[in-house]
Amino acid sequence: MSHFPVVAVNGTAYVVNPGRRIIQEEGAPDNCLPLPELKPQEIEFDHPQSCCRFHPDASKPFVATPGAIDRFGDVVICGCLALLQQLAETHAGIDSLQAFVDSASGAKLWFIEDGEGGAITALLPDEY
Repeated sequence: MSHFPVVAVNGTAYVVNPGRRIIQEEGAPDNCLPLPELKPQEIEFDHPQSCCRFHPDASKPFVATPGAIDRFGDVVICGCLALLQQLAETHAGIDSLQAFVDSASGAKLWFIEDGEGGAITALLPDEY
């Protein structure tokens, strides 16, 4: 599983498996959560505006709204962020708006990367 992204959430390591669309606690195969499905972005990957990397840092923090955390949880949100980072690495950047959909409930989770001086935000569409 080492070729899959690994994220730490509240001191616990989780492995993101994009093929199975799950995030699993490292070393605990029974402790896993489903990840929502990433919808195709609206612009082509080679479009000039498809340049976001979704890598937080001191000048661009990663934040999640209370609604997104309540609906999806911090582990799933971090797993989705890891998928976006992997996709951005594969394509040398992705669009600033990315949308996930929970296939069971239809709930949507958006990720938006703002420009310089902004943030990377996980939110529900009605919180936009």
